[in-house]
Amino acid sequence: MRFCEDYKVKRFKLIFIWLALITLTSVGLFITNNEKRIEKATQISKSLAPKHFEIYSGDESQYDRRLALLSDYRQVIKKIFVEAKQVKRFTQNLLQDASFNGSEMADDFFRNVVPFNDLIYNIETLGDVIIEENQKELAQLGEIVQKRIHELQNPANCKTARKLICNSGKSCGMGCSFHHYAGCLFVALGTNRTMIWGSTISNSLIGIEKVFLPLSETCQEADEVEAVEWQSDREAQTTQEDVPVIKANVDVKHTLFKPYTIPAELKEKIVKLHNDPNVWWIGQIMRYLFRVQPWVMKIAEDIKEKFQIKHPYASVQVRRTDKITHRIAVAYEISEYMDHVTEWFDNYEKIHAKKVSRRVYIASDDQRIVEEAMSKFPNYEFAHYWLGEKHKSSTTINRNTLDGLLAIVCDVIFLSEGDYFVGTYSSNIGTLVKELRDSRKDTFFSAQSLDLDMRYGPMRSKHSCKPLFEAIEDHAPGDKSEIPLQTGDEIEYDPTKKDFSYKVFGKNKRTGKSGFYPLYKTKELLVTASYPDYNFTLG
Repeated sequence: MRFCEDYKVKRFKLIFIWLALITLTSVGLFITNNEKRIEKATQISKSLAPKHFEIYSGDESQYDRRLALLSDYRQVIKKIFVEAKQVKRFTQNLLQDASFNGSEMADDFFRNVVPFNDLIYNIETLGDVIIEENQKELAQLGEIVQKRIHELQNPANCKTARKLICNSGKSCGMGCSFHHYAGCLFVALGTNRTMIWGSTISNSLIGIEKVFLPLSETCQEADEVEAVEWQSDREAQTTQEDVPVIKANVDVKHTLFKPYTIPAELKEKIVKLHNDPNVWWIGQIMRYLFRVQPWVMKIAEDIKEKFQIKHPYASVQVRRTDKITHRIAVAYEISEYMDHVTEWFDNYEKIHAKKVSRRVYIASDDQRIVEEAMSKFPNYEFAHYWLGEKHKSSTTINRNTLDGLLAIVCDVIFLSEGDYFVGTYSSNIGTLVKELRDSRKDTFFSAQSLDLDMRYGPMRSKHSCKPLFEAIEDHAPGDKSEIPLQTGDEIEYDPTKKDFSYKVFGKNKRTGKSGFYPLYKTKELLVTASYPDYNFTLG
């Protein structure tokens, strides 16, 4: 028996050493293939610590080379980070059998043989260095997009402006509703039209016009009777560009003006500045829609003062009630959320070499979760929006009220402003928080979903917008659940299905087959669309 256990430990050691060699070889090949940048790569290698460093300054060509160099390093760090987390998950799964689970040998293995947490912490530290160096340009690019949306939404002459009426026929929660509304704004931007709320919009989300700023200050009305149902240039009957007023179904299909397509003019810059360009672009749409009234911000500021919500703080969203009873998502224990929070605070204190108050903003549609967290984790300072019976939003009835909407909006504000976020992307609020956070900063290393990867749209995959991936090497299926890949194949990635190890689910567009495949053998593709021009200069 002892021999078998020793053999398993040796086998795991060999697996880890083999993977480490592959990682180092990959980095080595990357640098070798970029010989012109070796000198600057050396400078970066001496500065890989959580502090600012300068690479280039001066003329525009040097500025562009600086962005290119940072982008290259960011892509490599991202790839290593993803692979390290997959190796950790895969190894944990291997150790789940009866002979290893909970054993002293398993604990010893993770503590001494493979210090995964330290490895991932070091990779995150390198990634954060690049993110901080890009933050100025990323903020500038976001402001340019917001200015463009504002200009389109506020025409000088409302009568002559082309318009799009957004009328949501669906009644669902705030997170769900905003993802429907965003579908309209994607089309409005793509067709160069001013988006206007339709007459039934207040029925789909009670209180929306009281809580949020109007879409436009200069143009808020259009003739719905004369409006034409919009059909894109990918449909049989295309709507003419000069039609004055169109109506867009919020469940828009057959158009490139939708999530997971970005403006062609922005592609070159955003890929150099952000780990998730698609999420950044979706975030810009959500950022404009999610502009609250001054009285709402006053309430939010009062809550900040009452609970002393100060940075650094982590934010946690725990989705319960109908999401669980309808079996749309899995209920995770509060300890599973707090494990990630604890790890983040440990790393934060290690980086800054000081102890900090461990503040957590917690949001849930079940008050018992808040009480449980406060009871089980007394060393943490929890803040939450729960100011009496009228604000309780745990039932679907109370959600569909102005007070219920206000409670959820304040939750989203505090969740999105946190330094680190833990939630579930099976929740539309979870994805909204992710999108808002990424609209202002690259949060690739500062967010954690316990279930799905980032998604957009309903859980039913046939109605969801899916990101495209490209196979970068061949893959032969290991079992019946997997699909074959050839280099260059395009795969529609489906984040709603995972085996929670190193494989993900998708559909190979060449073969039409759906199944699992190794994520590391693919890379995300960026699809572009001809949105109106964005004139900008960064730096």
